[in-house]
Amino acid sequence: MSNSIAKQPIKRIPLPEEIVAHLSEAIKGHNHIKQMLACATYAHLMKCHAKSRRMHSVQSLENCLISGPTASGKSAMLQRLASYLKMPVVTVLTGSISPSGYKGKTCNDVLDQIEKVAVDNGVTRPTICLWDEYDKCAYGIPDANHDAPQAQFEAGVYKRMTQSDMLGIIQGIKLSDRPGLDLSKILHIACGAFPQMSPPKAYRPIGFHAPAMAEESTQQDRVSPDYYIKMGLMAELVGRFPRLGIMTKPDQATIREIITESVTSPFQQKLWFFKQHGTSLQFDAGAIEVLAQMVSEHPTGVRALQLVLTQLLGDYEYEITRSDCKRIEEIRFNRNAVAGIEEPMIIRSSLDNIPIQRTISIPNPKPSKDEENDDYLGIF
Repeated sequence: MSNSIAKQPIKRIPLPEEIVAHLSEAIKGHNHIKQMLACATYAHLMKCHAKSRRMHSVQSLENCLISGPTASGKSAMLQRLASYLKMPVVTVLTGSISPSGYKGKTCNDVLDQIEKVAVDNGVTRPTICLWDEYDKCAYGIPDANHDAPQAQFEAGVYKRMTQSDMLGIIQGIKLSDRPGLDLSKILHIACGAFPQMSPPKAYRPIGFHAPAMAEESTQQDRVSPDYYIKMGLMAELVGRFPRLGIMTKPDQATIREIITESVTSPFQQKLWFFKQHGTSLQFDAGAIEVLAQMVSEHPTGVRALQLVLTQLLGDYEYEITRSDCKRIEEIRFNRNAVAGIEEPMIIRSSLDNIPIQRTISIPNPKPSKDEENDDYLGIF
């Protein structure tokens, strides 16, 4: 029983192109980051399931370090990646970690967290360790809580000590006091805002026949290790992340694509919600364009889509659920309706007080396990 995981047949590892295709269904843009994560997870899983002992002894790492502003899509991409690969995820809030010997959560507590999730019956499963807010451990970024130079210096020493404690975990060393935990099977993905104090330095292709200047799209997606070192990460720590990438805030065209094509878009969820109550939501091209513009101008980025839609549709959400009102069959939004210049066109039923005909059934008070895993939300 203790070797049940090891004896289970290994499922086929998705190819990088399959992983990218799955990510692209929900995440628009950031193609280089998708390819980087797909190749990293594919190579990591290949190594974890390799039967050759020589492969397990190779000290190669596939860890990824991603920088990007808030709401650029880092968390959404990593959540979808882990869900698709069915890999356990350990999320570490880097800003809350203290050096060894100090009060608070230390790297030893992080190891406890990883061991609890990754180890099953003495066997370590391939696991993703997500180091969120990784910029919080960088000592080169000014800290608003420490304005004085001496306070800034002490905070920098504190953060360098924390980074030193992370080295062993991210390197994947074997721990004598944790025989069941194989850190080589942990894929570390760190992400953080990393404010750009200076423009990131793009990679140049290596080789005698490489072009003199990289393409503009490559310059936006790839970043040199010097960038992270200048931000305040130790060179030894950056060296343990061989895959580096940078994400930018989505522009208006990308947001429009997210609204209309992403399978996880809040816009698609709103259409579904209204459809369950017999109401069709219609947005013409102009309305979508204004909606994308409003989201792109919001400081919270794509996350603002939920806020904008709630403000736009909140009154109608309440009205379509009332049992004493004439059913709304269709709501049409144009450019002016989304902008608040005029009201949307509302088409009501010709009959009064038609009961709401929901297209999903009401679940039992205690749903079965099969019903809990069903696709519908089960809110009625």
